[in-house]
Amino acid sequence: YSQLESKIKELDPSNEITSHRDKLQLNLAAKLYKPFVIMHAQTTQQDENYYWFAGISIYDPLRAETIFQNKLFVKYKSSLDNSYYTWSPLYNNFLNYLRKQR
Repeated sequence: YSQLESKIKELDPSNEITSHRDKLQLNLAAKLYKPFVIMHAQTTQQDENYYWFAGISIYDPLRAETIFQNKLFVKYKSSLDNSYYTWSPLYNNFLNYLRKQR
């Protein structure tokens, strides 16, 4: 969000966008400037099974929906710390999604 805010201020210092985290404001920003998507990478613990998951989601403000989402479950939190075996499959899956969009 900070990169988005900086870019919008760079393009138009007197912009109409008041909140870069509000979905309606993100939609307005995508219409006023260039279309964009927001990638959100997260790690969270699943309480019922004591497993952790890493995930990536892509939000498209023009369509106002999440257009891509994936998760990978791991047993130990230490597996999430910049692990090639955790994050590479997630990003490769996202790249495969992008290739199919052409």
